[in-house]
Amino acid sequence: MRRGWIGIMVAVLALGAGSAWAASKKDLTRRDSGAAVTVSVTYLDPREKGAEDTLDFAVELNTHSVGLDGYKLEEMSVLRAGKAEVKPKEWANPKGSGHHREGVLRFPAKDSSGKPLLPGGKGKIELRIKGVGAPAERVFTWELPVK
Repeated sequence: MRRGWIGIMVAVLALGAGSAWAASKKDLTRRDSGAAVTVSVTYLDPREKGAEDTLDFAVELNTHSVGLDGYKLEEMSVLRAGKAEVKPKEWANPKGSGHHREGVLRFPAKDSSGKPLLPGGKGKIELRIKGVGAPAERVFTWELPVK
């Protein structure tokens, strides 16, 4: 009987932990739709990815009306934190073509003077992407840490 209760408790804890991760992942995702293109961006927490030298964002572009192959997100994007603004280091792991594209925008975690963009993992960051349909600029904002 005791083993049964222990098994139930372990299962409940495991399910609870899974739903907590899903909620936090959802809280880290921002979406914007305009000009028949939906852009979804998820901030990838440095503690989860095991590297803190970059600030990474998983980006998905989806549409059913225009081609997305011509967009060079590494040239169209900037990250702002406070007064600092940095360009991406790279557009990593690109996948898809035509109407569905995805990849990871990697930004340096420090500004040009070597100062961290998010000291202690706290602060407001804005990812700005220009020229993906309308509006002229899409802005995705996070206040970190997400609670």
